[in-house]
Amino acid sequence: MLKLFSSWSIGTQAFWVMLLVSFTLLGVGVTSFSRTLYSSQLKHLEEDIEKRTALFSTTLLDAIISEDLPVLETTLQGLKQIHPNLIGAEFCNYRRDPILSWGTNIPSCTNNFGLESESPFEIITTSRKTIIFEGENFGSIALRWDLSQPFKVLKDSNKKKCVTRKKKQTKTRKGKQQIKN
Repeated sequence: MLKLFSSWSIGTQAFWVMLLVSFTLLGVGVTSFSRTLYSSQLKHLEEDIEKRTALFSTTLLDAIISEDLPVLETTLQGLKQIHPNLIGAEFCNYRRDPILSWGTNIPSCTNNFGLESESPFEIITTSRKTIIFEGENFGSIALRWDLSQPFKVLKDSNKKKCVTRKKKQTKTRKGKQQIKN
């Protein structure tokens, strides 16, 4: 292969080296961009979930303080209907004792916020919010979310955009060929 390469003219060698370097840089750039896009989307989803948890905990302040189970259960039923990707919840009092737990994958009020698992098929995160009013701790809420569906939608929409672009390029090329003929 090296003998063949050395038999080419310097211009041909430069062309192939520049082409190889260009494709390498393009691959590195695309990989870097996709990783940045993925981490950005994950960050935005986690921020959105954290805001929802904060809003939910503020709404339930009185019910948590009084440990009003019917109000907590009714509110949780509404939350499950609005957010089908909610897979577990736990409400705790100021002593961190569970008042209400729900779901197949129940989070704990005592652990920190963070990504629980990440695989190509499953992204599960838990958000926790301590309910503090006028400097006093009244309890906490932990919600576990399955983010697989939002990321699947993002991946599918990106695939559709790529396929649409390829079809447009093919149609454009065919159109140009027809004009030339």
